[in-house]
Amino acid sequence: MSEEIGSNWPPTTDNRLKLTMRYILAIAIGVCAGYTYGFTDAQHYDKPIVTRIVDRVGGKDRENFMNDADRKMHDVEHR
Repeated sequence: MSEEIGSNWPPTTDNRLKLTMRYILAIAIGVCAGYTYGFTDAQHYDKPIVTRIVDRVGGKDRENFMNDADRKMHDVEHR
């Protein structure tokens, strides 16, 4: 009975290799899927997806929150 409980620990070289290969396979699948999505997205739009999301989130009020120090100084000087 004690052989069954401790039979998986510590992991053997074969178990470590299988686990490493699973991680590498998962990362490779993720990279391929991301590259494919990005490539097809770039064919449809001129702007990158991050820029489009920021534009959509910022909305119409984004200009009200911009900080233009030169314009503010110009307004103060020419009152």
